[in-house]
Amino acid sequence: LSLRDSSISDAEIEVLVSSCQNIKSLDLSYTSVTSRAIELLVNNTRTMVECAVSGCDLPPNDQDALRRHCMENKRKMSV
Repeated sequence: LSLRDSSISDAEIEVLVSSCQNIKSLDLSYTSVTSRAIELLVNNTRTMVECAVSGCDLPPNDQDALRRHCMENKRKMSV
């Protein structure tokens, strides 16, 4: 799902993850998502194996948490 360059908010990410829990791939590049959105994604997406956040103003630890979450999901799905 590509939301690249959109004006998506953290509240909309919350709706997205509650209604689409089987998201596998998400592109949030160049959006204004915050740490709250990353927290929602990490805690509510069990099948997401790819999430792009290029151009987002996120702290490195949020980017790392999201990357690790996707890698762990990918590992679980390959077993």
